[in-house]
Amino acid sequence: MKGPQRSKQQVIANTREMLGMAQAGYADAIGADPRRRRAGLMNLFTYGRATTATALTMRHADPAFEDWWQPYNEMMAKDPLMKYFNATRSQILKEGQLPVSNYTKMVNWDSAMIQQINQYAPPNTVTTFFGDQLGGNGWAVKMPDGSVERVYFDLPAGAGVESGLMFSDPPTQHDGVPIEDTSIANIGRLYIDTLNKIVTKFTERFST
Repeated sequence: MKGPQRSKQQVIANTREMLGMAQAGYADAIGADPRRRRAGLMNLFTYGRATTATALTMRHADPAFEDWWQPYNEMMAKDPLMKYFNATRSQILKEGQLPVSNYTKMVNWDSAMIQQINQYAPPNTVTTFFGDQLGGNGWAVKMPDGSVERVYFDLPAGAGVESGLMFSDPPTQHDGVPIEDTSIANIGRLYIDTLNKIVTKFTERFST
């Protein structure tokens, strides 16, 4: 059922709310808690696309929108980074799959660090792990009922271990420039920055 026509101010507010949700997803995706990273990425993809989809509803409130939007629409249709986020969002919604994998890099690893870390291990720790399916590090701890749960920790600076998630097939170009850093942090930042620029111009153009 089609709802009542919204004002331009309502469309702008709804669009900015979707952008805020995408930004919150990005923050979780690169945050310290591994348990929030996958959900954060899914929200980044989903609400990022919802940002532009919501902006499109301005066509019902202002007839000048279509001509104004056309250059942005063409840019997003051609840009590898924007195409990647749109296609991945569809994959998530249709298949429930997030195209990421976990990784662990050990550089100048000092085995003595394990002993230092395990000084703080909870009772009944079974093992210490690095780079699990969530990209986190921590201890596997045996619970009183016999089950094993994971307790995550942050490695100190200079530990020689880097763990996290990475896109399986990330875009390698954006705005006509090669993307040298294909980490989730950088790819996500480029996407959020692009959305933010569009929404800023959108707000300036249609706020009056």
